[in-house]
Amino acid sequence: MSTSLIEQVIRLENHDDLHSIRLLILINTLVGKKNETKISISTLSKLDFILRYPVVLERALIQLNVIKSTVTSEAERNSIETDMLAFSYSPWSSEFRKLLVLLSARTLITWKLNGRQIELSLTDLGKELCAQVVLNDEFVDILKQSKVIKSSFANLSLAKLDSLLASVIKYTNAKN
Repeated sequence: MSTSLIEQVIRLENHDDLHSIRLLILINTLVGKKNETKISISTLSKLDFILRYPVVLERALIQLNVIKSTVTSEAERNSIETDMLAFSYSPWSSEFRKLLVLLSARTLITWKLNGRQIELSLTDLGKELCAQVVLNDEFVDILKQSKVIKSSFANLSLAKLDSLLASVIKYTNAKN
């Protein structure tokens, strides 16, 4: 019995490993050479949201006047997810904490709550896996985008990040 393309995409989208790898690459970028960072879970989830949707990254960079355009593929610009951002927008996913727990359970990261922030670092296994993963062509863009996210958004306050994302989503609504 063959499955339709839509069923395959839905199954792939619900695959925790893909989301975990994306988040691992982002965390690796954020912790940098020091291999540690303090960040609020809300901020981390919003940065992951920006990484998950390249069109949001592109529009947020334009809003900040960082660049006029980015290399976002035509497929990403015209995906059904991009069109649905206005309806399903929430930079907080109910699955987000689950991804952190999965990365921790697989001994790829360590994290602990410290007030309203979490202290994050990659384990040796996490660093090794991340180094291997980013050698695959499929993840090169995620690594590049993670670096842009760190340099452009990681130091913004949560209020500024919220405002920026609201503006980007409002723009998406107006465009669709």
